[in-house]
Amino acid sequence: MVVHLLDCCRSGLCVVCLVTYSLGTMREATGNDEPRLALAEPTEPVPGWPQWIAPALRLSRGLDPLGLQTITLDRIMPLLLPGVLVLSQRARLFSLYPFLLAEYQRLGGVTTNTALSAFLKEREFDYAVAVQLCPNGCGDNSAGTVGAERARPAGRKAKAGAAAVPRQESVESFLGGYGLYYRSPLTDLGVVVARGTPTANGEATPVDVVMPSGLGERLAGAFRAAVADTAYYRK
Repeated sequence: MVVHLLDCCRSGLCVVCLVTYSLGTMREATGNDEPRLALAEPTEPVPGWPQWIAPALRLSRGLDPLGLQTITLDRIMPLLLPGVLVLSQRARLFSLYPFLLAEYQRLGGVTTNTALSAFLKEREFDYAVAVQLCPNGCGDNSAGTVGAERARPAGRKAKAGAAAVPRQESVESFLGGYGLYYRSPLTDLGVVVARGTPTANGEATPVDVVMPSGLGERLAGAFRAAVADTAYYRK
């Protein structure tokens, strides 16, 4: 079925637009037939009609036509797993980042998130290289490691016998993978105090820190204890 046209007249000015649709059956790549509304093939231009008019209707199936993801991800999941995002896929990083924040504070880092960002991204790169060098073959399945793309070449050089590889930043994004995926969940869980949070004396926190005397310090301590005997941490 073909429907032509739209004829409207306002204030004596007649505007004519041609819109052509076709209701037919489109065959999907799977071979299943499914009726869909689709744009028809362009028709020959009519002399004297505007040539700048182009079809604007774009039909797609959509990712969530019934809105179920909105209910599950926005309503149910926050109740079952408060503070956990869909993109927060690595549970181990919920202890790595409190450890890095605590180390930054212990080492007397500059109290700005700009300086913290460089510190975190360099350590994320170190961690990603360590995963590449894991004797259990973890590097073969490390697609989700923050900085994996930059760490793979460094890992290959180290495996080839290089005494050292230059340190890099894991990714370009501000605060690295911590800022992209884990800062919000860790803040919501009460593990991290984000920059700008009001303190008891009325001032704002100038840099992200681990929540004092809480779960964050315990997580940081547990990670520190696990790596305390390594040459990397001792140096």
